[in-house]
Amino acid sequence: MNFTQTQHQRLSIIFLLAVILAACSPSGMIEDAATATARPSATATPLLPTATSTPRPLALWINDSVPDDLRQEAGEWGIPLSADAESAALRLDVTDSSPASMWTYALVAPFPTVKDGVSLADLQRAWSGIAPEPWAGSPLWMAESTKLALTAIWGEASPGAVRTAYSNNLLDFAWDAKNAWAIIPFEAIEPRWKVLTIDGQSPIRNDFVPETYPLIVSFGLSCVDPCPFSPLPTLISTNRDPEKLTTLVMTGVTALVRATAYTMEVKGITYLARDIGDWLRDADIAHISNEIPFDTNCPPPDPNQSSLQFCSDPRYIELLEYVGADVIELTGNHFQDRGSPATLHTLDMYDERGLPYFGGGRDLEDARKPLIIEHNGNKLAF
Repeated sequence: MNFTQTQHQRLSIIFLLAVILAACSPSGMIEDAATATARPSATATPLLPTATSTPRPLALWINDSVPDDLRQEAGEWGIPLSADAESAALRLDVTDSSPASMWTYALVAPFPTVKDGVSLADLQRAWSGIAPEPWAGSPLWMAESTKLALTAIWGEASPGAVRTAYSNNLLDFAWDAKNAWAIIPFEAIEPRWKVLTIDGQSPIRNDFVPETYPLIVSFGLSCVDPCPFSPLPTLISTNRDPEKLTTLVMTGVTALVRATAYTMEVKGITYLARDIGDWLRDADIAHISNEIPFDTNCPPPDPNQSSLQFCSDPRYIELLEYVGADVIELTGNHFQDRGSPATLHTLDMYDERGLPYFGGGRDLEDARKPLIIEHNGNKLAF
């Protein structure tokens, strides 16, 4: 086929346009239909909600069983108090694990009470409503907090077995009632109370063994998780610190004369201490009021002596040493029965043994001097 010049020019223009259009196509805009694949489109991953705990208020809940002194200490931490345990982050309560504070209680009765103690079995029967003599028919008195603390470890008391009163009224109630007894915190002990032993144990004695004593309650702190308090507040470890305790035993008048002295001659000088020696020696301070002078010329003892002028053989001072006497009182009216020589000789014997005395002396000034003893931070004046 013969193309004319005009036709040839037209064909050239068409070819040129095709090349230009192909060259101007954007890269990647043209794909082979056989090889083209669909590209995945990006989709957003939804965020899952995270579990969050509702924080409890920074408050402290104190169980009603907590004793007054421990409650007062916790109140000084500056943490707001809550009346509801569930709404408080920190709780102070009776605990049987990891105790923070060991609280000692005492079984007591009005001081004139004759009976010295009971067994744990008797006390637990009293909690069940069957009290031993002389308290049969009498309830155990205590503060409400003490009742709640003991209930936590012993269970509920039988109806009528326990009566409660405000702490500051317990002593007066007990003295006004007949054959009353009570359980009080150790720090509430005072002279008008007599502390009763439980299975021979007494918290006011130096041989006290806390591990075997039944009237100790553990109080501890617990905190929600996560705890907002770090570290936890510190509780005092106990209400009974033996390093601050002083035990003083005071005797009545001692007169090693007549039948008493005769018994010492027959059965031995220390025979009279067979039942009370350990008790006196256990005290930090044992006081003996010995109103009789020691005299080297003292005659042998006569159980039937009618004369009221007395003396003791100087050998008898062994008895005072044996019981661990720490303080000698000289206020008895027989101390001058054998005149000044025996009196001064007796004072010499005390001085030689380092036994301090009061209520008598070598002269009026010496006799009037008070005797002051300090022990474990406690100051005692005689």
